[in-house]
Amino acid sequence: MKKIVSYILFALILISTNTVSAQSVVTITGGKMIDNRTLVPLRSIFEELGATVIWNQNTKTISATKDTTNISLKLGTKTAIINGQAVSIDVPAQIRNGTTLVPLRFISEALGANVKWDNKTLTATIEQNDKTISVKV
Repeated sequence: MKKIVSYILFALILISTNTVSAQSVVTITGGKMIDNRTLVPLRSIFEELGATVIWNQNTKTISATKDTTNISLKLGTKTAIINGQAVSIDVPAQIRNGTTLVPLRFISEALGANVKWDNKTLTATIEQNDKTISVKV
């Protein structure tokens, strides 16, 4: 019995002294190059980053919320609202093949994620905490 307890204590000490970091990696398709800008699927990325997304058909407006961040974006406009502040975007939000596309940098930075672009593979990488999202254009 003492031997079993010793092994259990030893295992618990090993577990508590080692930091385990789980990284979730997700690949999303549907990115497009439009007017030399990378546009990516809004809903897929926002939801992967933990935001709740609501589409208002009447006003053609997308609303997203994560923690204390509130984002509103109307199709066809170059202005988004983040926590009540107007923010300009390079290319207006638009629907292509049933998917709402928005500029990569806007969608990522609106929720505090980091963005990297690999021009050789035409792949965007969005990183936030323990989540990595790869978007192939």
